[in-house]
Amino acid sequence: MDVNQVRFGNYTIGGGFQTGNKRSESKEEKASKNQVLNQNQNKTQNPDTMLNAMNLAGIQNKAQITLTHNNQVNPTDYLDESRINDIEAMMAEFEAGVSQAATIIENDFPNTFSPQQKLMLAAQAFARE
Repeated sequence: MDVNQVRFGNYTIGGGFQTGNKRSESKEEKASKNQVLNQNQNKTQNPDTMLNAMNLAGIQNKAQITLTHNNQVNPTDYLDESRINDIEAMMAEFEAGVSQAATIIENDFPNTFSPQQKLMLAAQAFARE
C-alpha cells in the first residue's frame, strides 16, 4: 500500500501508474444488478411506521427530569452548637467586610454600578483578602 497515493475513481494522485484493473461486466451481471435495483425501488414505505420509529427514538432521548421538593437542611443534624455559632460569627464578619468594601466602591465610582454588581465586586474583593 502506497501512503502517498490518493484515488478518485480511476484517477490517482501521487502514483505514477494505475494499479487497478477494471474488468468489464458481463450482460448477465448487469441484468442482475438492474433487477436488484428495480426491486429496491419498488418497495414502498409506510409513513406511519417511519413516524412511529422516530417517536420511539425521541422518547428514548428525552431527558428524564424529576422534580424534588426544596427541603431546607437542618444544620443541627450535622453540626454541633459551637460550630454553628462559629459559622454565624464568620458570616457576620464577611457581611461587614463586604458592606465596607461596597461603600468604598460607591465612593470611588459613584452611580457606576447597580447594587447587585457593587455587592458582587465587594464580595470578590473581600474574599481575596
